[in-house]
Amino acid sequence: MNVREMAVDAVAKILKENAYSNITINDYLNYSNFNYEDRKLFTNLVYGTVENKIYIDFLLKPFLKGKQIKPWVKDVLRLSIYQLEFLSIPPYAVINEAVEMTKKKDFMVSKLVNGVLRNYLRTEKVSLESLSRKEQLSIRYSYPLWMVDLLESQYGLDTVEQMMIASSKVLPTSIRINPIKTTKDEVKQKLDHLQIDYKDSTIVQNGLSVNYPVQTLDIFLSGAITIQDFASQMVAEAMSPTEHDVILDACSAPGGKSAHLSHLTNNNATIYACDIHPHKIEIMEKGFKRLGCDQIKLIDKDARELNKVFEPKYFDKILIDAPCSGLGVLSHKSEIKYTMTQEKIKNIKQLQKELLESLKELVREGGSIYYSTCTINQEENQKQAEQFLKQNPNFEKVMEKIILPIGDEPIDGFYICQLRRRTI
Repeated sequence: MNVREMAVDAVAKILKENAYSNITINDYLNYSNFNYEDRKLFTNLVYGTVENKIYIDFLLKPFLKGKQIKPWVKDVLRLSIYQLEFLSIPPYAVINEAVEMTKKKDFMVSKLVNGVLRNYLRTEKVSLESLSRKEQLSIRYSYPLWMVDLLESQYGLDTVEQMMIASSKVLPTSIRINPIKTTKDEVKQKLDHLQIDYKDSTIVQNGLSVNYPVQTLDIFLSGAITIQDFASQMVAEAMSPTEHDVILDACSAPGGKSAHLSHLTNNNATIYACDIHPHKIEIMEKGFKRLGCDQIKLIDKDARELNKVFEPKYFDKILIDAPCSGLGVLSHKSEIKYTMTQEKIKNIKQLQKELLESLKELVREGGSIYYSTCTINQEENQKQAEQFLKQNPNFEKVMEKIILPIGDEPIDGFYICQLRRRTI
């Protein structure tokens, strides 16, 4: 397969099989022999087409009326419209590539693809002006209307639009330097030697942003650096772990925060990393080994059952990085816009509540639960914490960070709240 054929295949996997975009892209790239430019184009094509699906379908709709289009053909057209609208690729090249890849499957369908795309270029683009501002934002940034309604009720349309604009940008990769293997200065020197541009984070201690696929670098393979969003890095820093702490990371996979906690304590804190999925335990085990923190104790169990494993008041600190709607990470997991539903959020909120209630007795008096999510939905964040405090007056809120995906630095939307168990 060439780059565009593989991109169409990957888009189909994400949109039809609800696959994760970042994992899908990495899987395809791992089995390809693409050079750097082809890898970059493939990544751009897949992310861009998925991210702008609603808008692309809106543009395509007038040209598909009355036509029976197979799903794979529509994905070819989606990929083509994305290139025509968002990339500086000559239209003739876009159409030629689309026609040639379609011919391989169905010669007659290639004529339809050719006709649709040429007609699209000749016709004035359908306007959004007659729609309400909310509908325009929904289509232009490919957010389901119910999601726009939800966020508008919490932040107002101006802020929602800022977040949409931010999530539509191609962001650099956020990395964290591993202090037990290297220093930030040493990493900078190596990046300088490789002529890779980077920018220092003003948000976290050991963060850099780079415009490069660092997974191929020796400093990544050796565990000197790891990929981790700055907002995610803020969690371990907010917990201020010490070498004497006994810590539980209750929903740990893929393990980035557990590793960070271990690094901040020079691998001396006692850390338990839990996840319900055995295959994720294996992934964490490999990741911890690469990062030089393989002393972390792994637990393959539903976190809601841990109160049957540990004695009450066993932990100094408990991190509940809870399952959530993921509305803060749409810049690199845009498929969430199409897979998340209001019913799913209702179920997620119940799970979050159960996690807090089942783990609260495991933290000692004077110790804290750190509740975090990668969503900007207040129902899963502030309101979840408020409900917990209302029902558990022996806990108090010490710290709360609300991070919106807006600003000069690349950062996910995130929520962090410290709930300290009062000393009786």
